[in-house]
Order: sequence, then structure tokens, then C-alpha cells
Amino acid sequence: HIGVLLDAAEQAGARLEFVTERFEDSAIGRFIVGARAFIGEVEREKIAERTMRGKAERARSGRIPQGMGKGTYGYRYDRQSGLRIVDELQATVVRHIFQRYAATQSFSKVSSELNEEGTPAFSGGRWYPLTIRRILGNESYSGHLIYRRTKRIKTRNGNGRTPRSRVVVRPEEDWIPVDGATPEIVDRATWERVQRILQDPERIRRQPTPRIYPLRGRMRCGICASAMVGQTLTVKGKPYRYYRCRHVYDKNTKKTCSARYVQGERLEEAVWQEVKRVLSDPGIVIQELERAADLGVDETEVSRLQAV
Repeated sequence: HIGVLLDAAEQAGARLEFVTERFEDSAIGRFIVGARAFIGEVEREKIAERTMRGKAERARSGRIPQGMGKGTYGYRYDRQSGLRIVDELQATVVRHIFQRYAATQSFSKVSSELNEEGTPAFSGGRWYPLTIRRILGNESYSGHLIYRRTKRIKTRNGNGRTPRSRVVVRPEEDWIPVDGATPEIVDRATWERVQRILQDPERIRRQPTPRIYPLRGRMRCGICASAMVGQTLTVKGKPYRYYRCRHVYDKNTKKTCSARYVQGERLEEAVWQEVKRVLSDPGIVIQELERAADLGVDETEVSRLQAV
């Protein structure tokens, strides 16, 4: 990172100034800065390794590692003992969620019932189907807690530059059971029955095939400024793709919107035609590049495009 900053400053005709020490802008000075940056990176990795080793030993001793105990609906975290304590009021709701899902097999149905009853979620707000799904998949409610079951790895997005990450499951030999740290809220039989429903191949097969909505997440409703989502309506066996405001017929929020559905093909074609119009006009492209110069766009690239 230090090397990138030094190169960027040099290309911009600028000079780095350090508040802690004097920096000699020479080969030796750059080497010293780079060496110190390398030492700092090594120390950071050592700190991370010691932290992870400490968490693993804490888990083996039967205490919840830091970062795992908080934020679990149905429990309170005791800092002194490093264990979870059952919150009886929330635990009753958790049991109700498992029982109702086993009967209805619908995340939306369970979340709607909780909202209609006025039961607050963990943060005091409303319940959503995704929240129900996460609770049903949390094995802690059956009295089992596993440390190092998953890990987060770095990935890259489509343009290959912006770092992203995703969660993957570790090999089972890396798992560390934290015995006795999480009291049971849902009996094991109920837990396993719900998991069989969630993993039922027939249920998974009935789930609708994901459809592609290129403009999803990139548009705002012209009436309430909320995000637009994609939806497919089937008429006489033929599917029709539309975009609509997320607050139209949304039972999970108190917001409503009177916006109409917009036909997907027509909207996508109109947007694509506008994109082609803009990209085919060099003047607009250069204007946008110059406007973005303050964000770090290379001036040589602007000059090259102007010459073209």
C-alpha cells in the first residue's frame, strides 16, 4: 500500500509528507519506508494469528469466543462466564417460530403472524422472512455451538479490482465444539424435523427458477424513491417480466406505494438505447471523465480519449 501511494504521488507530481518523521524522497528513503511497511504487515499477521489461537483455546475450554456470543435472539451474553443465558421471553418466541414453521412451512407466513401479533424482532422492528430463515438454521437453539465451522475468504468482483469476500464451510476436522456454552431452547427432535423440511429436495425443486432482472437494484421509484424490484407474472401459462416498487403489495412493511408495474422488456430496451446514445457521443464521455477527475481519474486517460 505504501508503494502504491508513493507511485500515485509521483505520477501526480506531488510529494508525501509524514507527520511523525522526515521522509527523504530518494531511493534509500523509499526503501526504508517500504521496509517499515513490510514489518508492519508482518506484525499485523502475527497479531491476527495470536488472536485466532486465543479464540480457539477459549472455545476448547467451553467458553464462547469474543464476537460469537452477542446478537443471538433468545439469549443474553454473560461476559463474566463467557456463556449464553436464556432470555425466557425471546425463547418463547423462538419456540413459536419453530412450531409454526413446522406447521406452515412458510417463512412469510410466520413473519406475518409475528408482525400482526405485535411481537418485536431483535432490534425492536418488524420480522422478515429472511430473519425467520436464519433463526431456523441456527443450530445454537438445539444446544449445539460450533466454532470455526465457516470462514470468510476474499474474492473479487467482475472487474477484478474491487476486493469482496464470501463465507465458506471449513473442513469438519477444523470445527471446535463449544460444549455447554449455549443452553437448549428447542428440543433436538423439533430442530431435526425443521431441518428435514428446509432440506427437502421436493420443496427445493418447487422453488421458482431465478429470473434475471438486469435493472434490479439500479432503479428508484419515481413516487416514493424506494428501490425497484423484479417480478414475473404468469398469464395463461406465459410469463411476463415486470419491475415494480418494492412497497407495492408489501406485507412486511407499513409503507405502501401506488406506483404501477413497468413492463421489463420495454424498460430494459429504453435504458439500453439511452446507454448506447451516451456512449456514442464522445463529448458526453469526455465531460463525464473530466467531472470524475476529482475522484482520481488519470488525466492522461482523459487526454487520450480526447485525441480519439
